[in-house]
Amino acid sequence: MANHDFGSEPLDSLGQINADDGAAILSEASSDAGCAAFVLVPEARLLLLDGRPVTIGGRAFDLLVVLTRYRGQTVSKETIFRSVWPNTFVEESNLRFQMGLLRKALGRYRHLIITIHGRGYLLAIDGVVI
Repeated sequence: MANHDFGSEPLDSLGQINADDGAAILSEASSDAGCAAFVLVPEARLLLLDGRPVTIGGRAFDLLVVLTRYRGQTVSKETIFRSVWPNTFVEESNLRFQMGLLRKALGRYRHLIITIHGRGYLLAIDGVVI
């Protein structure tokens, strides 16, 4: 599993999904209604789970954007720090806290975020349409 390095660029300059591309649809974990379980729209800072909007904090949302971009691959803690908190020193406990908030927001899908001890985190979803 590869680690990805964004350098010191903030999330807005990382080549996120273009407005023309629309939403990232994470569909491996399908809902009971048969539609995509996750719809992530970075430009609108919107997350839908099973078709319903989810209230999520800014840092937790940024974490999800980073993990989504490299779904199925380990993203190092250092990469997350540089991407979510550019030019800021942040304690690892803050990352753990924000990851906990993200998992809580994902509810029954929280298990899709996997901690790779000593290395980083991984979003375990393969089927993504961008």
